[in-house]
Amino acid sequence: MSNFPPATSLPTTEPQIILAFHGLMSLSFKSPEGNGNNGFCEVGIHDNAPHHDLKLKVFDIGDNPSNNIEPFYTFNFATTHPSPTDLIRFDAVNANPQRVGFYEPLTFAPGTATQGRFVADPFDFRLVNDFEGPEFYNRTLDKNLSTFRPRLFVKSGIFVTLVRTTKEFKREAPLDPLKLGSVAEIAGAGIYLQPDGVVGLRFGQQAITLPLKPGGRTLYLFLFDNACPPEVCNFEHTSPIKERRNDFFEYYKMFRIPDDKEEFELKSDPSAGGPATEEPATIPGRANYVRVRSFLLANVVSEKSPDATKSNNEAPCGPGAFGGG
Repeated sequence: MSNFPPATSLPTTEPQIILAFHGLMSLSFKSPEGNGNNGFCEVGIHDNAPHHDLKLKVFDIGDNPSNNIEPFYTFNFATTHPSPTDLIRFDAVNANPQRVGFYEPLTFAPGTATQGRFVADPFDFRLVNDFEGPEFYNRTLDKNLSTFRPRLFVKSGIFVTLVRTTKEFKREAPLDPLKLGSVAEIAGAGIYLQPDGVVGLRFGQQAITLPLKPGGRTLYLFLFDNACPPEVCNFEHTSPIKERRNDFFEYYKMFRIPDDKEEFELKSDPSAGGPATEEPATIPGRANYVRVRSFLLANVVSEKSPDATKSNNEAPCGPGAFGGG
């Protein structure tokens, strides 16, 4: 089941703000009115996984072709748990669309026991593993809400997969295997501002306000990273022990397994099918997504980067989703 409002295509204009989500966290769609109106995306940070401490970095990528860019704003959320921060609010003034959508192009097929996902577009949001979707439990799950802290509210933008693994995976329980193929390692959201548009981020006593630049190319990246440091996350993806293979098992602290189901483990599976072809930056509306993906590959995923974690293609520390809300 899924209540994510789909966007079957991306705008042909470029997003000026891109949010990136790496590490243990969940994305869900909330509709207070129950009919999709005034809905928003809630990004719940996993607050009960050892050595996973949320960090926020904001970059001005703009026209800079280099991947060697330092953040102009950083904030390390407290390592004490539960987090002293509960809510993070992201506001966009004069945004278009003034709602959230989740990029789900028409050409897609979920994984099966014999074949991985058929994905035509690497930005497809459905590369994010949805615990309430048909590839996992296919029902609304009983959440452990105390583990969702802080929570980020995003009221406008198109949610996508920014970086997906080049390795393939399956999810497996006893006598219940399913091939996934490539999975999302970093999810994101593109924010599209009209002239005089402004974005703001607020939590506690902290506040950031960024208007569109009067000239030149506006491209700001907000990176929310809840992955563990490389000296801790030194996983061996072929290990038969789930805690040594990757940190996917930590997600089971966020919800209760239904009585008629069991825990699914994420395992590498070279037979699950190849990943989607990368989109070139020449397609209208894709240049900023491709630019940010290149930056993230160089600074977050690549093991050559001092900021990179070893939760990568073979042991991804990627976000999950709760499509039932």
